[in-house]
Amino acid sequence: MTSFGRMFAAGVGGVFVSCLAAAGMGLLILASALSGFSDVCSSSGGGCGGGGTSLVVSLVVLAMVGIALSAGTIRVLLGRRGRGMTTLLLIAGGLLFAGTTTLLTASIVVGHVITGGAGALWLPLGLLAAICYLYLWSHAMTGAVNRRVGLR
Repeated sequence: MTSFGRMFAAGVGGVFVSCLAAAGMGLLILASALSGFSDVCSSSGGGCGGGGTSLVVSLVVLAMVGIALSAGTIRVLLGRRGRGMTTLLLIAGGLLFAGTTTLLTASIVVGHVITGGAGALWLPLGLLAAICYLYLWSHAMTGAVNRRVGLR
């Protein structure tokens, strides 16, 4: 039987990996935005811009890597693997990654709208929301894992 504490600890590892992937996504978006401010444009070709597709593809690949790493972290920290647990843990990692990155992004966007430019100062509010989400996620996943293994 998987305890709530063990699932919470696995979730903390998953959130840490999710935050690292979210930071990578943020840096990728920042680099894309900064490259758009360049004064020098290519005169032999399409000119400025045109990097939107590569940014979207890069973000999708980074999101898939974040989900896989989050699921892998949860799997390693839980220890055992039962029948059908790979799919359940992949879904759990995806939910944890999506919830964490959504809450972090929402805190920055809301902070930017409220303060008019200091959105990053609201990041601790997003981290607090991610911890609350982690608590709820842990309760739900403890029940799901125990039902899947057949111990409940």
